[in-house]
Amino acid sequence: MPSKTNKALIVDEIRSFIMERCFLDEALLAEDAALFSSGVLNSADLVNIALFIEEIYSIGIDGEEVTVESFDTLANMAGYIVKKTTD
Repeated sequence: MPSKTNKALIVDEIRSFIMERCFLDEALLAEDAALFSSGVLNSADLVNIALFIEEIYSIGIDGEEVTVESFDTLANMAGYIVKKTTD
C-alpha cells in the first residue's frame, strides 16, 4: 500500500491509475490540472477513481464528499486522502 501521508506518492498512484484506466497521456495529468471541471474526465471516471481510492487507501467516501474541491485535481485528491487517513 502506498504511503498514506506522502502526497507526492499519492499523486503518482492516482495519476498511474488514471493513465491506465482512462487512456490519458501523462501530459494531461499535471498535479494541479483541472480534470473534471475542464471535461478531461467525466462522472464515470470519477466513480472509478473513487472506488480505486477507497480500495487502495482503505477509506470510505461519502457521496457528499465528492466535490470539485476534493476531486478536480490530483493535488486535491491527495489532500483529501491525507486528511481522511490522518483524522
